[in-house]
Amino acid sequence: MKFKKTKLFFLYFIFAVIFLILSIFIAPLWNNTPSWVFWKNWGRDGIYLIITLLLILYLAGYLLPKMSKNRDKNIYVPTVVEFTIISVFAVLCILNQFIHFMDSIITPSRTVGIVVYIHGLTNLIVLTFKHKESKNFDKVITFVVDILLVTFAVWCFTANLINDIVMIWIFASLLLIISILLFTIGVLVKPIGNKKKKDDKKSEDKSKEGSK
Repeated sequence: MKFKKTKLFFLYFIFAVIFLILSIFIAPLWNNTPSWVFWKNWGRDGIYLIITLLLILYLAGYLLPKMSKNRDKNIYVPTVVEFTIISVFAVLCILNQFIHFMDSIITPSRTVGIVVYIHGLTNLIVLTFKHKESKNFDKVITFVVDILLVTFAVWCFTANLINDIVMIWIFASLLLIISILLFTIGVLVKPIGNKKKKDDKKSEDKSKEGSK
């Protein structure tokens, strides 16, 4: 993948630093710190905002591209249904952040369970109506994976496998990964310095003089 050089490369570094600071502040590292550490409970207090942001990343990063690339109604319609259900769930999560009317129902583990269950079920529906030219071996592998996803989803929903701390660590790690990616992209899109251009020009002029 080629990255176009830009004079605004520093924006990548700025956002990289912002995401890095957020990942450090949100990470559950500050439980035993003094009260003046005002960010110590940011992760726990904003758990439903974190869940909402993760759902939005899933919607925008996976489902939207999937819908735009696949116009086959056998894939498009189930994906739209999945997108709608998860969008409604994301709205409920952000409302619960401020109203707290579904604390006992919406938990990190149940959120993961619901999302994975809907995704696995949608894939099974798509697999049922998949074109006949698809290889049987691929269908079997996809079917097994989807069944495992649905089973894992039910387990998450009933056993509360993922608690608040785990979800906060997942989000903090994701912010750290994004920070590293932004920093890397910033280095790649940084234009070549004027000094280097001048040095290259001087060396080119010297080579021309030598050839004469």
